Amino acid sequence: MKSKLCFISSIVTRKITSAYIKKLSGWKDPLIKMLSRIFDIEICSFDRFLHSDMEPSKLYFTCTLYMLKWIKKLKQCEIIVVQGYPAIIELFFSVIISKLTKKLLIVKETHWYWPQTFKSKLFFPIYVHLLRNVDGIFVPGVRSYKWWLKLGFKPFIVHYYWLEAELMPCKNYYKYAKLKRPYTLLYLGRLIPKRGVDLIIKAFHNFIKETNSDSILIIAGGGPFRPNLEKIVEELHLSDKVVFLGPIPENEKQCLYQTADLFIYTPIKTDIPEEWPIPPLEALKVGKPVIVSTIVGSIPDIIEGLIIVRPGNIEDLKKVITLCYKNPYLCEKLSKMGQKVALSITVNYVYKEFLDSVLYLLRKRKTHTRKMNK
Repeated sequence: MKSKLCFISSIVTRKITSAYIKKLSGWKDPLIKMLSRIFDIEICSFDRFLHSDMEPSKLYFTCTLYMLKWIKKLKQCEIIVVQGYPAIIELFFSVIISKLTKKLLIVKETHWYWPQTFKSKLFFPIYVHLLRNVDGIFVPGVRSYKWWLKLGFKPFIVHYYWLEAELMPCKNYYKYAKLKRPYTLLYLGRLIPKRGVDLIIKAFHNFIKETNSDSILIIAGGGPFRPNLEKIVEELHLSDKVVFLGPIPENEKQCLYQTADLFIYTPIKTDIPEEWPIPPLEALKVGKPVIVSTIVGSIPDIIEGLIIVRPGNIEDLKKVITLCYKNPYLCEKLSKMGQKVALSITVNYVYKEFLDSVLYLLRKRKTHTRKMNK
């Protein structure tokens, strides 16, 4: 008989555009399918709020009542895997159930900093305290690993979230190929202030003024900051050179990445920095040169070939865009370095890493129990 493993998903609404589109397009985590060979998998999902226009945080009270319905499910699980902060309510219930029923509890955590928003100042210390009652924490890279180590958590399993960068086969290439210019730049992600897309537009404007190149900047994704960005484009007279596409279905992402000559993802420093962005990983897997800022979590720890700039510096970004434009062979060499690492971490690799980590934690718990019984 298979052991039961429960994955607890966070709340998803239309406000979280990327997750919303992923749900609608039927994306399925290949890790779940592979783990099903060994475990009886139970997904504790919050899809009932999928089409809500509310912020997820405002739905948490409702979800607290809803969670009571799947507490019975968790009691039947031998292993529980829950998302990290801000899923503090999910973690709270999971800790209680794991303690009462002696279940193995694992948290997937991406932070490498202490968030400074008002809500985080109230709730993050509670979250950290709850983490001291879990069996294992999977973090996505060296920066996160070292940060949590300093807080006294050990040992940790370094677990790379590469499966989220698995792209569905391209099914509509010509839809995006018609947008292509001799030099095509791309941003894909949520349109929110901390992503620094306004700075990308301004750097692109300066690049056009300096080189007069036949270029286009494609901005894909949805979010509340789009009207502000469209206003900047209009003020800079770039309406014929900047295209807003809105959210992209999962089965069209690879088509869009293939259209680009350069992918740009340069978040700025905020109270909640970028943790573990998926779009740069996707672009690397397609073999595109990628520019990132230093505020991208642990990605630079594990990837060679990334072009890294200082966050919030328009002039630096313009210079790097120009460098890539004038030295295509250099960028091609860098992109091949990044792609080699990205493609080496396959579905089987992550599956083995995840499984080995779970087995390690189970052995550790069994050893601890034996010592307590002596």
